[in-house]
Amino acid sequence: MRCCDPMMAFVGSRFRRLPGESTKRFTKWANSLSDSQLCTQIFTSHGPTLVAPTWFISRYLFDLVGGFHEEHPVGYPEDLRFFYEAFKIGARFIRVDEYAVTYRYHMGCASFAVPESTIWDMRIAAFEQLVLPKWNSFTIWNAGKQGKRFYRSLNKNSRSKVVAFCDVDRKKIARGSYEHFDHASRTVTAVIPIIPVELWLALTMFSRRMLRPVITNSYAALKRLFSSKPSNISDFSGVKVKFVSGEGNHEATGNVGDTILDVVVNADLPLDGFGACEGTLACCTCHVVLDKQHFDRLAPATEEEIDMLDLAPELTETSRLGCQVVLSEADKPEITVKVPAIIRDARLDS
Repeated sequence: MRCCDPMMAFVGSRFRRLPGESTKRFTKWANSLSDSQLCTQIFTSHGPTLVAPTWFISRYLFDLVGGFHEEHPVGYPEDLRFFYEAFKIGARFIRVDEYAVTYRYHMGCASFAVPESTIWDMRIAAFEQLVLPKWNSFTIWNAGKQGKRFYRSLNKNSRSKVVAFCDVDRKKIARGSYEHFDHASRTVTAVIPIIPVELWLALTMFSRRMLRPVITNSYAALKRLFSSKPSNISDFSGVKVKFVSGEGNHEATGNVGDTILDVVVNADLPLDGFGACEGTLACCTCHVVLDKQHFDRLAPATEEEIDMLDLAPELTETSRLGCQVVLSEADKPEITVKVPAIIRDARLDS
């Protein structure tokens, strides 16, 4: 495989896991990335897009990056830091199609000691340094918990470039806007419109220079269009969900048909890391423990959910993933769910 400068080649390979069925979804994702995705999905993944045990690089590149920082304690994503630093200095990432490495998955993997917040902060810093300086403005696709967390994590200059949130969820769009509250000054410092994805797609046909005026002028009409309430709203009664966790108890109300993950996201509950994969069955961070009666009236877990639950800490006989627990009429007026003290993201396994 050819590279402009062989000394700057950062080569990885496909891999197999031992046992063979462990981290099946993560393995499939990592082994199927294209060369271009190696450089784009590094900003959305929870680790290097080339898995560290498969790396093959020159001593020149290793020294240019500065080597490994072994002074960091256990719980620091050194492989991700090294990958970002190589990206910054122009390394050429290449994955060969051969399965060159087989490496073991076990519950003592060092990755499990890495806090999700540490990886999040590192990704945000890299995104702000390597991507956002090239953009005059941008829209955040996701008006829920993760999208708002992303916005709050940006620095002041980066936040000033955000012109809108967009989403497909009508309930989120009906809110009209997101108000960013600064706790230090106790004031609302920004009001960001929430627009439907259809409008966002239409707006992308305009130049970036026109994007902010178009959104601003459309905001009032959007709010009128999407804030209408059903005529029988006064008769509505939702399902109150009580969350019991070691960090404190929380309550929120959801609709019949919502998942427990929906309830957490829509109410913006402070459950760090909960639902990191946004309900795609690629992690076990929304692991909850239900009471026996609630558990028994649910449909059986799918094979994919069971695979993720097998990786969840503090697993019990009534454990389920919150993204798969759908609220029903039988749950009224309220249910209680326990959020385990330890959250483990099954994608952090390299």
